[in-house]
Amino acid sequence: MEQAVLSAINVLLPQPHLTTTNPSKDLATCVEQYVNKIGDVALFHSLEGREVHEAFCACCVDYLRRCSEISPEVGVSCDSVFSVAHEEKLRKCMQFLVCLGFYPLLDEGVGLPLELRLESVTYYKYPKNPRDPDRQTKLLEIAKCLLQLRESKLDQLNRLLSPNLFLGDLIAALVQVAYGPSGVTHKSGSQLLPKQSHISDDARRLLWKLMCDLPGHVAMKELFILQGGTTGAIKVKGSVQLPVAPNWLRKTCGRLLSRLMARPKALGLSENGKRIPGNGVKNLLLASVLISPGVVSYSDSSGCINSLDPRTQPALAQAIAQILATIPSVCLNKPSSSDTESPILKYHSSIAEQLIRCARIRIMVDPFMSKQDSPPQ
Repeated sequence: MEQAVLSAINVLLPQPHLTTTNPSKDLATCVEQYVNKIGDVALFHSLEGREVHEAFCACCVDYLRRCSEISPEVGVSCDSVFSVAHEEKLRKCMQFLVCLGFYPLLDEGVGLPLELRLESVTYYKYPKNPRDPDRQTKLLEIAKCLLQLRESKLDQLNRLLSPNLFLGDLIAALVQVAYGPSGVTHKSGSQLLPKQSHISDDARRLLWKLMCDLPGHVAMKELFILQGGTTGAIKVKGSVQLPVAPNWLRKTCGRLLSRLMARPKALGLSENGKRIPGNGVKNLLLASVLISPGVVSYSDSSGCINSLDPRTQPALAQAIAQILATIPSVCLNKPSSSDTESPILKYHSSIAEQLIRCARIRIMVDPFMSKQDSPPQ
């Protein structure tokens, strides 16, 4: 049964785009072949009346969900269930899902331009349709499918939601559903519909859980990218310029960054109230530097930063200082008792301690460097 599920991707994906002359017809053929191969009556009825690209996305979601439910056999590594060729097909499936399922429903300026990162976009790009009345439901359905992949027992599926693949697309969709103004308001613009409000609340819960599950610097980096960067108007020749994000998105990312900075773990507060080394400032610095143009780093996974373009340093420092000096709203809204330190004072004290600790960190030395080559102490 599992083998039949795995092989279904061979009929689900269109032929290479270089031979494509009629994308809609090709997608319709893929949908028909996939439904016939899977033989799921419920899936067949759910596709009735849908446009071709929506039906194709529904088939992609169905396939990925079936894959996420596969458990590795005894003695088989979680990292070797799919062949290299099959992994490539899974990435292709994700590309089509992002291109046809996510981006047509996102507001202009939300997420990175597809032309910079996805193949086949010229042939299979669908026009923007942010006024789709069901876009919240559609976006959240796909987002939940991707979250299911991230929680799968198979490492190969988990990697599809890594920062260098489709994690940013997932975050963009959740932010759109959770906070996007045009997707959660009534036609009159005056109030939320009950169903829309429920979907929005669900998306906010899933988004915040994802933010907390990710490493701190990864979550902040993705928010910076979605927000449009941290270096203001500084432009470096040869670097990719992030798109201009709408005002509501910039404010939303700012609030989420503040919440991440105000988390007990980031401030150095454990669950029992004891002080632990905070990591909020360190995560913020690393995330800010990683998206700055002109960054030179080692080729391994150590994450060590060797150099930062001096042209971006003043603007970057100013942006970081502004973030650190801004008191998170969660601290302002949190009541303080007379016998304990106020939330605002706790925040400033923790930030100051972390900045002092970062200033004392010495330059990282290659662990294989000999003592004779070590820098002077």
